[in-house]
Order: sequence, then structure tokens, then C-alpha cells
Amino acid sequence: MVVLDDDRVLLIQRDRPPFEGQWELPAGVIEHGETPREAAARELAEETTLDVAPDALTLTKSGGHALGATGKGGEKNKNSSDSDVFVVETTFAVSRSETTGEPTAGGGERAARFWPLAEIRPALRPGEHERIHHSTQALDS
Repeated sequence: MVVLDDDRVLLIQRDRPPFEGQWELPAGVIEHGETPREAAARELAEETTLDVAPDALTLTKSGGHALGATGKGGEKNKNSSDSDVFVVETTFAVSRSETTGEPTAGGGERAARFWPLAEIRPALRPGEHERIHHSTQALDS
């Protein structure tokens, strides 16, 4: 989930492993019966206390990849194919003006705040700079 406020982006600081203490985009998983937009809106509220209508979200990127199934210790499970586990990543963006509330850390986050795009450290998780870039372009058009 990418929330843009002019030249700033909303990031959360994780309070639990993995990546404890790291700043990142709000994210999560789809629960049974949810649409991706509903999940993104719910996760944003849970992690930052900002509310947004699912219909206000703009899809900016979607894709996936097979992880394969592994056994204990990370070894490949010989009875499975590479397509046993498939991860779908979907990124939505929204302007801050479409949200309500003030960013506050939800359960499991240390902090939530807007960062100037020029100050974002390069240590964001893989792909997050790309998600922000795609989202900035999508909301500017």
C-alpha cells in the first residue's frame, strides 16, 4: 500500500520479526472472502489507523512468482513441483487526501509517519522503491 502526500510517502516501522525496526510500506495478506482492495484498506487501517474506501485505491502493480515447497531446513521437497507455493503481490496507491485520520502505529508496528521521498533510505525492502515509483507515476497521471 502506497499513500502519497505530495512529495512524502507513508512508511511504518516494524516492531516484530522479520525485519524488526525496519521502515517499510504498509502491507499484509488477503483474508478469506476479501478482495485485494478490501485487504489493502483493512491492512492500512490496522497498521497506521488511516481509513480509506477500497474504491479510492488505484492498482499500480501486480505480479507473482512461484516459491516452490521446501522441507525443514529449507531443502527442496522432492515430492513437490516448483509451483506448490505461489505468491501474488499487488500494490495499490492512494493520495493522502483520500484517507481520514492521522497516521499512528497500529498493533505490531513501532511507528507510522510520512517520509519525504528525497529522504527515504535505500534500505527499504526489495521492490519497495519500485512500488513507490509506479505509484507516484500512476497518481500523477
